[in-house]
Amino acid sequence: MNIHFDPFVLPFFFGILIWLFIFLWKIVNWIDEIPLLQRKIVWYNIFSSKFIEAIKIIFLESLIPRKIFKKNPLLGYMHISIAFGWFLLIVFGSIESKFGQHDVNMPWDPIFFNYFEPDRSHHTFGPFFIFIMDFLLLFILSGVFLAWLKRVFTKWFGIKKNTKLFVLDKIALYSLWLIFPSRLWVESLNAANHNNGGFLTQSMGNLQAQVVDTRMLEYSSWWVYSSVLFVFFVTLPFSRYMHIITEPFLILFRTLGAVPENEIRGYAKLEINSCSRCGICLDSCQLFHDAQITNIQGACFIQSVRYNFPFFSQLMNCLQCGRCNIDCPVGIDIVHLKDVVRTKHHEKLPLQLSYPSMIMSNSDHAPHVIFSLDV
Repeated sequence: MNIHFDPFVLPFFFGILIWLFIFLWKIVNWIDEIPLLQRKIVWYNIFSSKFIEAIKIIFLESLIPRKIFKKNPLLGYMHISIAFGWFLLIVFGSIESKFGQHDVNMPWDPIFFNYFEPDRSHHTFGPFFIFIMDFLLLFILSGVFLAWLKRVFTKWFGIKKNTKLFVLDKIALYSLWLIFPSRLWVESLNAANHNNGGFLTQSMGNLQAQVVDTRMLEYSSWWVYSSVLFVFFVTLPFSRYMHIITEPFLILFRTLGAVPENEIRGYAKLEINSCSRCGICLDSCQLFHDAQITNIQGACFIQSVRYNFPFFSQLMNCLQCGRCNIDCPVGIDIVHLKDVVRTKHHEKLPLQLSYPSMIMSNSDHAPHVIFSLDV
């Protein structure tokens, strides 16, 4: 039995396993918290036309974020090139690996196909796959380049202020940015050594071959590529990029009949973890424009609930006008979530207005209680 394996695949493989275990544990718990009646409605609607509609919306909003594109075409292109481009790269890579000369397809075959089968001259549609994989990689890299620019020139993308990144957010972001340049680097080295690249990887490989020993570098570069993937997948469930996987589930349940509750559980947790903190809600908030208040918007609120940060004093400054709901590209009902938190706070207020749980506001000397939720 012919199975592709090399030790450098292990970082990628273990990263996928860790991510998958954490994600399945979370999603199963969130779904279990949805009331039984709503789950029955969702299950019933799976066998209706609503399921087809859900798939359509997932495609249009998760892979091709049309709402973001309508707000700013450059920002929309950035999201489309990375999200949809990566999806197509996985799809075509999986198809290409099925034409390989081996008995068993392993999970890492589409990722490291060029290493295990550098000679693709005998493959069906080999030239087509070489071209399309290079084209998709270039497409994604253009989006990554725009993502770099966005961190500095936010106004070019229709956003006046970026949201704050935590440590794990930064690690996930930087590893995401490195995935595709790493892939270009390693596949260019592979092309230089085996003359199997396309218009992008072969030209880059030929350039590198003029200045470095590509045969010495290639194997270590596969380790680098696999390790970058490991870092991204391990940090993914604990960062804002959890939305990549959670958002399709939110769209699915919402389209199939699930509705928000008056609790931060189940459906609400799907909403909270579907927020990418893109910053669009900051720009739509009138308090941001008129009063330069930047700590009460939807992204800030959802971040505080997700990570158990105190937020109630800022929450009471929100006008609940609903502009963030209208502009949210994910369709999160931010106003409802804020109402739930406000209500829960007031229900607990009589029990918590005692020293030392009371803290004083700097503005009006009114008592505010630190409030947090386990999400």
